[in-house]
Amino acid sequence: MDHGGKVPYIEGQSIGVIAPGPDKKGETPAKIRLYSIASSAPGDDETNKTVSLVVKRVVEVAGRGWCEYSNVPKGKDLEFPDAEKVYRGVCSSHICDLNAGDDVLITGPVGAEMLLPEDPEANMIFMATGTGIAPFRSHLRNLFNDKVSKGKFRGCAWLFLGVPFSESLLYDEEWKEMQAEFPDQFRYDYAISNEEKSEKNKINGEMWVQHKMMQYSDDLWELVKDPKTHVYMCGLKGMESGFAECFQEKVEAEGLVYTEFLKQMKKEHRCPAAVSHFPGSSRLLTVLTRLVMVCTSVPQAVEGGGFAHLLRFSSFQSYLRVQEVQCEQLALRRAWALSTDVAWQTEGRSGSRLSAHGLMASRPEIATAVAATAVGAVGIACWLKFHQPSAEQHEGEDENGQCRMGIQELSQQIQEQLKTRKPRHIDGVEPSMYKLPPFIPKSTWTVLGDELRRCETLDVTEVPGERFMTLRLDGSGFSKLTRRMTSLGVFSAGYSHEFADVMRECCQSLMTKFSGYTQSDEMTIVIPATRVVRGEQQPHSHSGRVLKICTLAAAHVTSLFNFRLQELFAAKGFSMEAANLATFDCRMGSFATLQEAMSLVLWRAADCGVNGVTDAVYKSKIPGARKIVGKSGGDKLQWLAQNGLLPLASHQAYGSFFVRSLRPHEGVNPKTGETVQTLRSSIQEVPEANVLCLAAAGELLPQGSESLDPAAPAV
Repeated sequence: MDHGGKVPYIEGQSIGVIAPGPDKKGETPAKIRLYSIASSAPGDDETNKTVSLVVKRVVEVAGRGWCEYSNVPKGKDLEFPDAEKVYRGVCSSHICDLNAGDDVLITGPVGAEMLLPEDPEANMIFMATGTGIAPFRSHLRNLFNDKVSKGKFRGCAWLFLGVPFSESLLYDEEWKEMQAEFPDQFRYDYAISNEEKSEKNKINGEMWVQHKMMQYSDDLWELVKDPKTHVYMCGLKGMESGFAECFQEKVEAEGLVYTEFLKQMKKEHRCPAAVSHFPGSSRLLTVLTRLVMVCTSVPQAVEGGGFAHLLRFSSFQSYLRVQEVQCEQLALRRAWALSTDVAWQTEGRSGSRLSAHGLMASRPEIATAVAATAVGAVGIACWLKFHQPSAEQHEGEDENGQCRMGIQELSQQIQEQLKTRKPRHIDGVEPSMYKLPPFIPKSTWTVLGDELRRCETLDVTEVPGERFMTLRLDGSGFSKLTRRMTSLGVFSAGYSHEFADVMRECCQSLMTKFSGYTQSDEMTIVIPATRVVRGEQQPHSHSGRVLKICTLAAAHVTSLFNFRLQELFAAKGFSMEAANLATFDCRMGSFATLQEAMSLVLWRAADCGVNGVTDAVYKSKIPGARKIVGKSGGDKLQWLAQNGLLPLASHQAYGSFFVRSLRPHEGVNPKTGETVQTLRSSIQEVPEANVLCLAAAGELLPQGSESLDPAAPAV
């Protein structure tokens, strides 16, 4: 694909492709699908204008099981005369059906997990299955083929490729030529599971990639022990277990613990894994037809300096010919996009900042405002993912060990949309049945959630007082626990009132001085920054020590929850067994602003709405309910309304929301008898509150004379 030099990327990254849709859920355009780039940065033609992907289509063939087939002609499913079924993935089919001159919408580039070390003497072990070969081809072409970088690499690269049939060996001739030219630096071995056998495989005797590696275990172990060796995996889920199968005995033979050894490798950034979830069947046959097309990138100028890129496919002969593409229908309205200067330039690995211009990409035939908003949100995540901290820093943190900036922009956009958009309307669902907030796409919450999770992975021992902290406690094994409770009659089915009451008490007890939000077996606490007293920022409780606060919070809630469970058991005439004990874990986040910290509450509130409605459908016991479980949230609400199951209990529909605030209080000084004005701290549960609706109305936090209590006593 020829992008005209407008989409620069580096080896190991991916680009997103957006199919016109509709997809299986009716979304138009379809959700973004990411594809690992299979060419080095200069492109296969080394003009810095092209990008290559590896895309396949899965076909079920009589007598041959599953196979993969690329480029089935548009409108034709039966390329094989005996084909029984063609599995038409939304985006893979879109790409496989493209003809020269067709347009395709892309995003990116994104990704930083698969980048190689800068040390020219580093060694690499590449483990790939199927089309997981794509990022490694990108790297190997950079190391051995490109005119710019060829000869600079002085280390060793060893590629292991696992495929089901010999026809599935992608780029096989290319690897053999590379091995012949660089015998001292490049090794290539493959495992063909349906054509080779291995005694090491106790499951079915087939030769998998890890069993091929075991044949060279001594050589590989010497490499793995070398601090300059990096291991990369891409392909089927579970490849890390294959790595363990290959090296665990070697590690333990030297008196080491394998899990600690692997943890140390990851800490040294020597063992990243980018695993794609390809079809799980081992009977995969790749019939590869190399569809060589060119894709010309056309930047669409927009007000405010934003951009959009439309790609036009052309024939192989047009590789160096830039085509003019007229796209009068492409208009850009309000939503999210990255400005051109930020999208295509870097100011340093941690120094760049996101510039959000509030632009919406919309094409009448394929896009809606909602879908374009989701595209923009993913764009923000792409930028965040690309700008990773240096190797010495923990992923997701800045140079001080705190979560880097980026969430604030996304959170602000979400809150602005909640405030400016009209509440969502679903036919048959009245406001009295369910309080519907403005619609925010699921993909937007996913992007926000991914970034927030990174901020919950702190590699610091203390959080300073000027930071806002969050605690997110999550129950462990609660599905089994609640089934037991329900069978004994201790709880009623679903997210019951009894269960919710215990959760609310635990949350209020834990928050003592903090604002809290609870849904199902999860509760989220936001701890405000501390006061400044006499010019000095006060520390958080326990000096902000992460381990101390997390262990105390989890222990506190676990103890109180089990105490209340024991009372409920006793009330039903049962004794509580050790197997019925509830446990909670705790994750801490650190944020620069209250808005960022509260975005965690918004994210969990959105998740609560999805889970609550799904649970209500699932537990209804009405015939046909299970068919509704997999449908959209709007369809589920319509179904609940049609069956007279709305409104739900507020704790099930929205979760429970608490705020601890300082309120004015008029009292009498007992010594002087004078009337005095003071501030008293109190915890209030906001009744029947949909947190997203509160945010939309600007009523999420105390207003006027009230304020959040910033005190942070011991939990």
